[in-house]
Amino acid sequence: IESHAKITVKRGKKMLHIAICEDEELYLKAIQEHLQELAASERYEIFDIHLYSKSEEQKQLYAKDAPKFDVIFMDIELKGLEMSGIELSKRIHQIHPLTQIIFITQYEEYCSDVYEEKHVYFIHKPKMDIYMPKALEKVIEELKTEEKNFLHINYKRKESYVPVQDILYLERNKRITTIYCTGEPLRCYETGEKLSELIERLGQNFIVCHRSYAVNISKITGFEKRRVRIVGEMTIPIGNNSEEMEVKQRFAQMFTLR
Repeated sequence: IESHAKITVKRGKKMLHIAICEDEELYLKAIQEHLQELAASERYEIFDIHLYSKSEEQKQLYAKDAPKFDVIFMDIELKGLEMSGIELSKRIHQIHPLTQIIFITQYEEYCSDVYEEKHVYFIHKPKMDIYMPKALEKVIEELKTEEKNFLHINYKRKESYVPVQDILYLERNKRITTIYCTGEPLRCYETGEKLSELIERLGQNFIVCHRSYAVNISKITGFEKRRVRIVGEMTIPIGNNSEEMEVKQRFAQMFTLR
């Protein structure tokens, strides 16, 4: 069995980075074959598949520099490892919290155990052909939701997932953008991305109000002279008259839609 397989199907679909964590060769091959069949159905562009069958390989999934996967098919009973697939998933989520876990097992008695850890699906191995497509559809839905709910940034080799709903404002200073989030004290994240790039990713609830600032419109509580007031009684500068007008218009639109 190949330890890595990349299956190209059709342009215009998203690539899924997939890991299969299974120590029984029979099921490892079966899962890979099911994925290949789904890829051939032209529902996805590329499946980037990595196989983890040995305990030494499985430990790499929670190492400091562990690779990030969109989804991991995780066997619950890993014979060569000193922990279960459930415990392994917990360690993976400490590093990559957005990775989707699909638990697989030959034994139905594990059904209740899987709720100890976040997962998107549970597959009983004898019924893999029935539930594999449904599990992947659920993964796609969850990934779309997570992309909207979290801002994924990298800075100085540190990977962070910022909850979008917690963001108050962003400040650009020289080559660094600081993202300020709710909390006591405020939680801060740094990135090299420009304000314009971040706003494009964050969507319509965010607006640049000054050449060095952008604000989460949903956090605005009022306006002062050339400043916008946000929750926590903090104020953010507004640049010129046109920027002030645009911020007020966008705020009024959001207020109207509530």
